[in-house]
Amino acid sequence: LRIEVVPEDRVSRHMSTAVQTIALDESVIDAARFISEGNIHRVVVVDECSCPMGVVSALDILRAIVDADQSNPISRGAPK
Repeated sequence: LRIEVVPEDRVSRHMSTAVQTIALDESVIDAARFISEGNIHRVVVVDECSCPMGVVSALDILRAIVDADQSNPISRGAPK
């Protein structure tokens, strides 16, 4: 790797141009399916006017699922 070449490189050469979006009111499970079926890692979250509001990643989705599972007393080993 010649580090002196890196500053001359532009992000436009490496970005994805097919931006995937999901609505703010979609569920975590729907987002998980979308990411999984699309084999993508990040999705731009848009409002009702299609304005970008943020980005959700596969790791964000995984954390949400794990956090929900940990808050479930059954998954923590409590008596059923």
